[in-house]
Amino acid sequence: MVNPEIPAGGATGGAARGSSSPRFRIVVGLGGLLLVAAALALWLRPDRWLWPDRPPPAAPVVVDDDDPDQVLAVVNPGYVGIEVCAECHAERAAVVKTSRHYLACRPATGAAAPGFKPGRGLFTTRVPGMRFEMTRTGNDFFATGVQATAQGEERVSYQIGLVYGSAGKRDEMYFAWQDDRLYHLPVAWLYPFDRWGHAVNSIHGRETPPSCLECHNTWVAHVPGSANRYRRDDMILGVTCERCHGPGREHVEYHRAHPDDPAHAILHPGTLSRERKMDVCGQCHGNTRALGTAFSYRPGQPLDAYFHNVHTKYPEDDTTNQVRYLGESKCFQKNSTMTCITCHDPHRPKSRQGGCYKCHTAAACTEQPRLPEAVRGDCVGCHMPPRVWMHVHFYSTTDDQYLPIAPRADHRIGVYPEAKQAVLLAWRRKQNDTTSRAEAERLAAQLTQHWLNEAEHRRRAGRFKAAIGAFREALQVEPNPTTRQRLQEVIARQNELDDLVIAETNVDRRHPEEAIRLLKKVLKIKPDYAYAHGELGTIYAMTGRRDEAITHLQAVAQCDPNDSHGVTMLASMAYIDGRLEEAAALCAKAQEIEPGHARNHYIWGQALMKLERWEAAAEQFRKTLVSNPTHGGGNQGLSEVLRRQGKAAEAVRFARRAVRWSDPRNADVLLTLADAYLGAKRAADARTTLEKALDVAETNNPALVPTILERLRTLPQS
Repeated sequence: MVNPEIPAGGATGGAARGSSSPRFRIVVGLGGLLLVAAALALWLRPDRWLWPDRPPPAAPVVVDDDDPDQVLAVVNPGYVGIEVCAECHAERAAVVKTSRHYLACRPATGAAAPGFKPGRGLFTTRVPGMRFEMTRTGNDFFATGVQATAQGEERVSYQIGLVYGSAGKRDEMYFAWQDDRLYHLPVAWLYPFDRWGHAVNSIHGRETPPSCLECHNTWVAHVPGSANRYRRDDMILGVTCERCHGPGREHVEYHRAHPDDPAHAILHPGTLSRERKMDVCGQCHGNTRALGTAFSYRPGQPLDAYFHNVHTKYPEDDTTNQVRYLGESKCFQKNSTMTCITCHDPHRPKSRQGGCYKCHTAAACTEQPRLPEAVRGDCVGCHMPPRVWMHVHFYSTTDDQYLPIAPRADHRIGVYPEAKQAVLLAWRRKQNDTTSRAEAERLAAQLTQHWLNEAEHRRRAGRFKAAIGAFREALQVEPNPTTRQRLQEVIARQNELDDLVIAETNVDRRHPEEAIRLLKKVLKIKPDYAYAHGELGTIYAMTGRRDEAITHLQAVAQCDPNDSHGVTMLASMAYIDGRLEEAAALCAKAQEIEPGHARNHYIWGQALMKLERWEAAAEQFRKTLVSNPTHGGGNQGLSEVLRRQGKAAEAVRFARRAVRWSDPRNADVLLTLADAYLGAKRAADARTTLEKALDVAETNNPALVPTILERLRTLPQS
């Protein structure tokens, strides 16, 4: 019998790449209604919102010949760092060090925010009773969150360890170490506004997932199966040479011995096909989710073997997706050689290279004769306009909320009438003649109305963050109190939505009806909110309201085609009901929607094991362990399958891992280990394990005691 716990976390749109919203967790197993009851008990757990990587409990059985450090070992594949590259490429390396790629992540000494200066470190937030205090002592930087509570002030202090930066152009975001765990701090410095802001309504740091580090660094060793544990001894911070050229150790060693030979054992991205070149950029500039371990992609390999490319319905749900939008452009589709580096030099701080004139002449633009000569060369302003997308924003500053830092160019190269109007308006406002002033007023009125209409359209569709972005576009054109008031109204609506979700995540686990009430209010505000449908469907499933559960779980993928949570939950329900073929088919569907999730592979493996499709079940359990080798149920299931395949030694190894990384109160996993020992003809070890299982079961699972006693009675004498 396999450990039935299934972590059910999932990503939602609008957050940073790889971030997760809290999910209920479902229990899937072999006992039908008993397991539904166990599911409810799991939902009632006080730690249900924690990432399922909490420190493994002390195992009741000593693992004597399977070194967990080897299981979780992560080996640097040959990254050496930019200083080693500079031994031969000093000039190029010096330029790269001025680029935003290089500055994407730096040690704490790289913090440069004016907010750390004396007198500027206090940030009193809009949240009642919440403030942050930022200080500096030499090269040490500190952030302390303070929250007023009924019991007095709660204070949480962090020493900043890493800094995400953008050369002083946009923001500085901060991270703190607690032993080997990395936390993303809620406070950041916003350069365009010269003030502090915070990203979430909390003083506590959030776990930093590997997907966050992966786009800002060249190499960081992530401990597999953990949410935020990293090895700090060989980090290569920032996006440097090897992120695009591949690990350089072999190249360096060869050329230290053969300095005059042609380049050896290193990739020149310029030699790749267009698709592979785009993949190099797409690993960070596409909206991707990792399929396996962090930092496993190598330039020159197909990106889709390592990442799932997410195609969101709306741009505010993207994190970054310049590669997708460029690919949708006629320019890209008609020019078989065009790539990102046609316009961008990745080595330089100012990378735009005037790529338009590589393919087009000025005369090719039919608008040129009607444009003032001064703006005729602004191809990008008209055809790749800066947008306020709202996909990355800060929750609050002292006087504003849902605040994006800076606009990004729309990489879907096209014809945008409002963009041309914006270019002309900017030029007209710089002129002093009467005609220009009148034309500027006309253009401003047209542009303002365009964005107000767009904001209203988005608001009616329940796209509140997108509507906030459109109102901000209108305010950039023409600030006025009426537009500001309408912006505040939609901000209040988004606030209401977010507050309901926060309240739901904090609901007393013993009262699911309160969570149901809050989720219904969420869906009244935003009927197409996939996350809320998934949560509500999960609670209904756990509390026996089957029909209502199915309705909401089916709605998840309908509302968000990239969210597999609903389908995976339906697979869980099918498995519990004994509809094994249907469960396997639903898992296959979930895999198509959102590949690589351990929870889905685990359910799939259980269904296939029940169907006695041993080889296929083993494949799914092994996939469960790819992203999380500490998954207790995955290890237990694989051991069961391997034992049935006659692979005794391997079955013992995975059963031991299951014991190590499962709850010590779980007697069932000890039975799996005892069975594995028996299969390997190790009766003495089986007896010791069964005796320990009996001790555990007498306290935590009395129903299992007769089974254990029967196993002991029939055990061969050693």
